Amino acid sequence: MFFDNNNVKKGFTLVETIVVISITSMVLLGFTMFFAKIWEMNHFSIEMGYATMFASRGVDDAVKNIRRASSGGDGSHAVESAENTEFIFYANYDDDVEIERIRYFLNDTDDTFNVGVTDLDTTVTPPIYDIVTDDGDASDEIVSRIANYVVNNSTDEPIFTYYDLTNTELTDPVNAGNVTMVKILLFVNVDQIRQPNNIRIQSHVVMRNLSTFGHTPT
Repeated sequence: MFFDNNNVKKGFTLVETIVVISITSMVLLGFTMFFAKIWEMNHFSIEMGYATMFASRGVDDAVKNIRRASSGGDGSHAVESAENTEFIFYANYDDDVEIERIRYFLNDTDDTFNVGVTDLDTTVTPPIYDIVTDDGDASDEIVSRIANYVVNNSTDEPIFTYYDLTNTELTDPVNAGNVTMVKILLFVNVDQIRQPNNIRIQSHVVMRNLSTFGHTPT
């Protein structure tokens, strides 16, 4: 009796099929994890880039407004308060005919850098900036967020540093009447655990109406 080898059916055994499926699954899982990691890294980079751009624009706007600080519409000195995480002064914020009260400050609860603007109330005599109600809350101040993920608190670095006419750094408590130049420093980081190196955004600004235009410190 002779057997025709051409009629023998060839194929994978059950064990071979299981092995192939297992290998294919591991390869697909590896590719999936790889692309997921790439997507996560790209997403983090995009988020950091956006946060940095947003903060840079906020600092640029702050510099523009601080540079043109002037006496308040109610006769107040150009600088009302100068603290590490809050700076209050008067300037023409929206290019109208009135001088606004401008407050830049760090919100500790959500790590945001904000600007609060209060218009001069000219309906009363003398005109006033209506900033406090009976319960202690801001009333006419309009607050806008200008930077997210500001982590200065974790670095122990002040957002604002102040200088006098001789470019000498003023120490706490700062006398608001001596301030002629301000350094703004923001540290921005979306996730300090994943990225320990913070993005540093810094600028010096001289208040034209209060300064003799001395040299900017480094």
